[in-house]
Amino acid sequence: MSSSAFPANLGDSDSYVFLAAVGALAELTLVRPDTLLPLLVDLFTDWSHQERTLAVRANVGEVLARVCRQLGPLASFHADKLINAFLSLVKEEDELLRASALSSLADLCMVSTRKIVSTLQELVYCVNQLLTFEKSALVRRAAVNLVRSILAGSKEDMLTIIQDSLLDIYRLVKRLRSEDSDDIVRLHAELCLEEMRANMKDAFDVEKRSLIREIRIK
Repeated sequence: MSSSAFPANLGDSDSYVFLAAVGALAELTLVRPDTLLPLLVDLFTDWSHQERTLAVRANVGEVLARVCRQLGPLASFHADKLINAFLSLVKEEDELLRASALSSLADLCMVSTRKIVSTLQELVYCVNQLLTFEKSALVRRAAVNLVRSILAGSKEDMLTIIQDSLLDIYRLVKRLRSEDSDDIVRLHAELCLEEMRANMKDAFDVEKRSLIREIRIK
């Protein structure tokens, strides 16, 4: 399958065809990320070709999400470009596209939380706005999932990595758990709180072990 055939196959009505295209394009991008990842980002954000459908665009987002997951920490080398691209798409009108961009951001944050510290407050502000004013349950679900990914990606270093945004995140997810109208959003909010509690416990356990080692050395 040639690279020129991918956009058409990504929009095929047959799920077998477009899922195969998503997987193949993701694998190809993993082989040449420095070359192909910027092209995918441009394709995802610059949608000047009217013949390409929204479904194709969303599937390109799925390719980017898969690539971020597979690259793991290596995705951080492309973090700035990816974050800017995804954030720009959050402002689009279509809920499917916005949810796709937020999901891709979540995958990036899961593996590269340390590399997004400089934009973390912007991300938290964006999520806060969406979860306060957004009517689409699909978008709100993706937004709260992004919060969970930020927490999961920081793990026991949560207090260090996201300390400036931690209180805002806590207040946000606590409000969502009790007030949001969508069951899935409330569930994700509860999972965020559990993630925060687990991270705090792990952080204190690490600190405790460090103090014990220090005492033994002395």
